[in-house]
Amino acid sequence: MTLFRQIRDRHNLSISEMAERLDISKSYCSMLDSGERGISKDIALKLKLHFNVPLELSLCTQQVHGNETQVGSQEDAGATGTEG
Repeated sequence: MTLFRQIRDRHNLSISEMAERLDISKSYCSMLDSGERGISKDIALKLKLHFNVPLELSLCTQQVHGNETQVGSQEDAGATGTEG
């Protein structure tokens, strides 16, 4: 289970509710939830602000799972057109 999913489950939020809290699209939220996409620095910051998740935990968890290419700058995430 991804860190993103664990946070969502812990707060008893649906994909739609989580997407709304983080101001991202439902489809992007679903990809984060399933591990299809890694947590970007922008999303890590939003997780810290909304759920008090340490930035290091969000970013390191993704690297441990081999998604380090997904952990990029906001410009990288925006260029793919996957964020909200």
